[in-house]
Amino acid sequence: MPFKIEDALRYGFAWIEDRESLKYILLNLAVQLATGAATILLLLMFFQQYLSLLFMGESTSAAFLPLALDWQEFISKVIMFFAFLIPILIISGVALAYVQALMVLFALRKKGLKPASFSFIKLIRLIIMGIAASLAALFYSFDKTFRIIQWLSLFGSIVSILLIRLLPLFIFLALPFLLIYIIIVIYNFLRLFITEPIFLHEELGIIETLKKSFEITQDEIWNVFLAALVLMVVSYILNQLPLELLKYTVLPMLSSQPTLALIVSSLVAILLAPIFAMFNAFYKVGVYTELLSLKKQSATAGI
Repeated sequence: MPFKIEDALRYGFAWIEDRESLKYILLNLAVQLATGAATILLLLMFFQQYLSLLFMGESTSAAFLPLALDWQEFISKVIMFFAFLIPILIISGVALAYVQALMVLFALRKKGLKPASFSFIKLIRLIIMGIAASLAALFYSFDKTFRIIQWLSLFGSIVSILLIRLLPLFIFLALPFLLIYIIIVIYNFLRLFITEPIFLHEELGIIETLKKSFEITQDEIWNVFLAALVLMVVSYILNQLPLELLKYTVLPMLSSQPTLALIVSSLVAILLAPIFAMFNAFYKVGVYTELLSLKKQSATAGI
């Protein structure tokens, strides 16, 4: 049985048929709007006097803003602003990860798969696993042969770049090393494409999940590459294309009001994000189940 990308893609939109999906979309939207509102509130708290100058008009603000700045006070406010903003962004990131996990759990249940038990500890481990997966892709392939090549290419790239100061011709040695390293990093990311549905489906630890992803995607790298390519195309259609259309239709009419144009484009981006998040959850579960079916078929054929 071949890998059916059309089935995974179709399942990516299966949430449309279920009204329960609206709950998760609204949760995602609420977190993003709350984060945006908190950021705007902080901007007004610390920079209201400077923002009022900016709203006076481009030519006026360019003339008066440097005069109005007390640089010591301004730098102090910038530090305080980020001191408040960073915790808000961390909380927002955890909340979005929680909603995304709920979407994946929903997709697993709708597919007929029993999810693993989910708790706050599981959520934190899920976030850590995402970081671990990125680090593994960058520095530690779970394929031994590729890991050795990855380390050698990384070492060769670093040494060659350091030697460029002594002899510029070393750049021609650094480029092939760097290209090999980038290809292996992309390969690793593809092998770790389905870590989230695996972790939320099975009772596995972080390292076990990463290894399981490598196991399931074994000999399926071109299918996973195709799946990732389709995800990129859909991401552009759902996220970027509407913004591009907005850029050439509505925003030109707001050219005299750049602040309003920024608000409109930001709101559209926020409204589109939950839709893609839901598609992403269902699509990856669809890819995951397709790969599981192929593995089971291979195992049965082997017996």
